[in-house]
Amino acid sequence: MAPFRWTLLPAALFGVLVSLSVFLPSAEAGCCPNACSGHGTCTVDDACVCYSNWQNGEEFFETGDCSDRTCPYEIAWSDFPDDSGAHHTYAECANKGTCDRTTGECVCFEGYEGKGCARMSCPNDCSGHGRCMFADDLPYGVNLGSFYHDQNNNTDHLGELGDTNGNDAVTFEYHGWDEGKTRMCRCDPGYEGVDCSYRSCPQGNDVMVERLNRVASVKYQKQAICLYSSGTAFSGTEFWNWDFNAADPTLHRPYETADYIESALEGLPNGVIDSVQVDVAYNATGSVIAGEVIEEYPCDELIVVTFDGAQVQGNQHLLEVEWRPCGDGCTPKLDGLPLSTIDTQLDNLPYTIGAHRSYVQQVQSADYESYVCGGRGKCDYTTGECACFTGYYGLHCETQTALI
Repeated sequence: MAPFRWTLLPAALFGVLVSLSVFLPSAEAGCCPNACSGHGTCTVDDACVCYSNWQNGEEFFETGDCSDRTCPYEIAWSDFPDDSGAHHTYAECANKGTCDRTTGECVCFEGYEGKGCARMSCPNDCSGHGRCMFADDLPYGVNLGSFYHDQNNNTDHLGELGDTNGNDAVTFEYHGWDEGKTRMCRCDPGYEGVDCSYRSCPQGNDVMVERLNRVASVKYQKQAICLYSSGTAFSGTEFWNWDFNAADPTLHRPYETADYIESALEGLPNGVIDSVQVDVAYNATGSVIAGEVIEEYPCDELIVVTFDGAQVQGNQHLLEVEWRPCGDGCTPKLDGLPLSTIDTQLDNLPYTIGAHRSYVQQVQSADYESYVCGGRGKCDYTTGECACFTGYYGLHCETQTALI
């Protein structure tokens, strides 16, 4: 073994070596991995504390390099209960998607979308024949299959026009855990199904059904459209004055208005309404119109539509009134009607009326039923036409060709 030898170094070089030894880390000293990727703080124990929206891997590990993004948290669609039994707590991607750690965005599972997969998708985007709406925005009163129910003579809660809901139908407050999350399709007229992909077929009475009471006259469905003006109607001085003529002077001529509405309804494509009778009255206080007492207090304009055609024997869906103006860039153009949109309480009346808004109401139910294809055929939902059984024909199989 060679003896140990001393090597003499120049004083200047020795000073340089001493200086380098000050800046070189010792073999035993540690450091944070990847300098926390620039997305965290390195603590004294050489562990990264990540900044907001950065993390380590799929879980929040105590150590790591803060190189992964955190995805949005939303109320979980499904999860395990916590120690207090609470469900639907906040979860990354609402437990309905996976997180792309490189972008910080959720890759949602089929049927879910939005930030953090927070909301449900509508099936097939409603097939282009409907609107995708949140559960707490779905209305009652003009939607498929619903009719106005005049319970306790209350006429200010269903079928309203000019209300604050903005959709001419009543909505109900909903405060479930999925408020603002669950959605479904509200189909356009003529379409139905969960995704609005079915064409609706004509409906009518079963031609083989006999009315038990043949002495009583046939009852057809009647719908009342009660319009209240926003003019001076609620000023307390000129109580029932109204100014519909500012929008349409023909509204002052009942017979012209009735003929116009009747022609418009019977002129709808494909003969969906083959015959109606329309009656119009103004300032109608307890009026008997079309055989019915409509209101205990007046409507500025009262329109009663009686569905007396063979194609519309049963109860029809409530009519919808397009009363809002539709100006430049809007189709079809409408001047609109100045309807009242305020709650009214008048002191100069012997009774109270509360909210007084325009509405559409069923005032008489038909004593005929309304079945798809009259119950004597099958609906072809791709075309919206009835395939009648042998011995029947017509739009809704309303005519019998042979005795069975």
